[in-house]
Amino acid sequence: MKNITIFLAILIFIPIVLSIECALRASSCNSGEFCLFSRYQENNSHVGNCSAYSFLTCCSDPYLKKVEIKSYCGIGENGTIAMFNYTNAHAEIYDANNYVYKVCVSCPWICTLRNNCLSGEYAIASLNATTNSHVASPGYYGNQVCCKRENISPSYSNLGQNSSSVEWGGAVKLYAYWQDNGNLSYAILSTNETGAWENKSVYNSPININANSGWSNFTWQNSSVYGGVTVAWKIYANDSCGNWRETSVNTFTINQIISYQISPKLSEGIFFTSLNGSKYNLQENININSWNNATWNYNHTPQPGDKKTLYWLYNSGNTPQDFCLKANTNLLCSTGGCIGNYISANSIAWQNSTTNSETEPSFDTTKRLSTSYVKIAQNVLPNQYVYFRFWLFGETYKPSGVYNTTFTIKNVLVGQSC
Repeated sequence: MKNITIFLAILIFIPIVLSIECALRASSCNSGEFCLFSRYQENNSHVGNCSAYSFLTCCSDPYLKKVEIKSYCGIGENGTIAMFNYTNAHAEIYDANNYVYKVCVSCPWICTLRNNCLSGEYAIASLNATTNSHVASPGYYGNQVCCKRENISPSYSNLGQNSSSVEWGGAVKLYAYWQDNGNLSYAILSTNETGAWENKSVYNSPININANSGWSNFTWQNSSVYGGVTVAWKIYANDSCGNWRETSVNTFTINQIISYQISPKLSEGIFFTSLNGSKYNLQENININSWNNATWNYNHTPQPGDKKTLYWLYNSGNTPQDFCLKANTNLLCSTGGCIGNYISANSIAWQNSTTNSETEPSFDTTKRLSTSYVKIAQNVLPNQYVYFRFWLFGETYKPSGVYNTTFTIKNVLVGQSC
């Protein structure tokens, strides 16, 4: 049994890194912006919810989906500032924990009170004190409310599969457990079963998690992947702030079955006959110095028949195969006045086709048999038939009699020698 490994390609997720941006708007925010809080004047102001005053602090972030004022921020959220009340309120930084009206954003922002914001942080406002404070635009007071999008990627554990090998057409479970300091969004299964890495939209992928921890469970099952193939897989997961993590690569193998079936008429043998005999599937004396048909090249029974060949091989395995054929000896005279004479195996011609009709396989005498193996079909797929016709050239000056030999059929993996 031979494993066929698909080589890996690299797939890289490039996250969106657009920063937080805020502006003071009159009465309403622009499309794509969310209002965090309002104030009655630009600087040295009390604050309230977004319906309290006309000066709105409007912010945008590709991952910001919701802003709420509530007593605590939930999973997948974090606070910016906290207010003493819904309106006419003093404020403080979120984690000072003196006020209960907390401005929560859905993609966790990490907000810190600093004299100057660090690289990667964005000032959404300024405070004149650490608590019980008036609010102003950034830079007006010395305490800047510096925020940045949470940038910690999810973590995973318990990465695994329920089997390292699977029967052709069978299923294998692929899974990982995820955790995040915010809110997990979804997980995607990626495999290289087609020869290149692809994020799958089947096998229950992608799967929504929508919690700060949870399982990503996928059921892989694909009968179009042949036996002997080793499938590599990994899982990607992201959180509500667009942070991605990918797992390490695992593999499983499709168990290989190498088998074939031979048509009943081919297993009986190849009997050559005249043109008339081929019309009625009768074995008659061949014509000398001309090409003669095999008896079942063109099936005429019952008359008029379908004119299809009854010689075929069938790939009953689960992996592509090549078929080989050889005459074990030249055709030796066994009966009559020809004892001691032979007709060369090279006088037998063949043609194949994956379609079967009166004209396919077509007449062709360029492909010849030998007493060594000859590949008579290549890359025959699972559940595929390949059809054959055979012809014999009646060699001149050969005495009359019965000439015969035996032949051997062999199947090998695609590309292997016979």
